[in-house]
Amino acid sequence: MSSTLEKAPIDSGEVAAFRRPASPCFVLLDSNYRIVGAESRLDAVLAEADLVERPPHRLPAAIEKVVEELITAAAEDGEAFAEAALPAQRLLVRSGILAGSAGNHVAVTLEKLPTRNSLNGVAERFSLSPRELQVLTLIMNGLAKKEIAARLIIAESTVGEYFKHLYAKIGVRHRSALFARIFNWSQHFDWGQSIY
Repeated sequence: MSSTLEKAPIDSGEVAAFRRPASPCFVLLDSNYRIVGAESRLDAVLAEADLVERPPHRLPAAIEKVVEELITAAAEDGEAFAEAALPAQRLLVRSGILAGSAGNHVAVTLEKLPTRNSLNGVAERFSLSPRELQVLTLIMNGLAKKEIAARLIIAESTVGEYFKHLYAKIGVRHRSALFARIFNWSQHFDWGQSIY
């Protein structure tokens, strides 16, 4: 992951993590990733993420790149939608293809990554050990296995075992599904917000 991540020490008394965000900002793109519709608060959401510079009728390059990767990943996995966290920008990006009589469009939601808060409820819900909770916190902060190993002063293979245990306990097979379960997202995302 990015080397610009702020790496706070882990306090065994209070494990920090993310709480589910309020409502996503909806953006509709054409097949060339040009914005054809968006909520009026799009610029405010981007400004909070320090992404104020963008070409007219386009998302910032960092988000557009992630959207392209998500569309490819979703298609390869046979999924309708996919999501990814951008910890440096404190954004969660979800994207998918919408096919219809008007042609294919790309649906995108942008959510501010939730504020730090205790994951005690998640630990109880999925019967996580304190160490599993530490690893989960670092995963949710966007750290790669190698970075988690360095932070916790354990072998990378041990981190891999924690990933397996977490995925099994939480009932997922990959990182984006982990986020979905932790945030209680439904299997099929309800885009909910109208386009302005």
